[in-house]
Amino acid sequence: MKRLALVLAICLAFISGSAKADTLRTFIITDQSGATDGAHNFNSMLSGWVTIDTTTGVGLYGDIQYTYSGQYGMYNPPVVMNLQSSITNSGCLYDCMDYPNGHQMKLSSTNSDGSSFAAVLSTPTGLIDYMGGDLCYYARACEGDLYTYFLYNNFPFPPFTVNGQTYPGTVGSSYDTFFNAKLTLVSEVQTPEPSSWLLMGTGAFGILGAYRRRLFPGRG
Repeated sequence: MKRLALVLAICLAFISGSAKADTLRTFIITDQSGATDGAHNFNSMLSGWVTIDTTTGVGLYGDIQYTYSGQYGMYNPPVVMNLQSSITNSGCLYDCMDYPNGHQMKLSSTNSDGSSFAAVLSTPTGLIDYMGGDLCYYARACEGDLYTYFLYNNFPFPPFTVNGQTYPGTVGSSYDTFFNAKLTLVSEVQTPEPSSWLLMGTGAFGILGAYRRRLFPGRG
């Protein structure tokens, strides 16, 4: 029986050692300033995090906060819009001749009150073995023709006061672009694929069955 346990342990070690593990890396989004698009100003900020499977090169999910101060900083404290979502991935969309490995990650959600959010994070490179870097907007300002922005639709803004004048709340739709944002690596884990765990389990049971038949040849 001791021999059986030893052989089983060796086989499990061999199978697990050959199992393919995916590397999941989590990145925080840091941003120095929003880019004005005629509605917003440099007080708008982008923050949050995303998790990427850097083995397969696919963004998985994220939590992004867009902090809107508004033109002239009219909202104090600022309005924060939160977006939690899985990620839709797409490859190169612009300037593919010069930057064929560019990658875009899109997060989006629709809320019960009719508002919706979307965020697009663009990298000049693919996500396999990705370690972080700039998220760019303007063509060739970074490393390619890329878009990084936050968009909102039908968002209910609260009333605000400017120079003693109070303005009523409103429902607004717009977007803000960012060209100083970047992704910074903060954590990493390795997760075996489910098929690898299944392989380990079936292999172990097969070994047990073979030894059971050898030790007890009269039993099925």
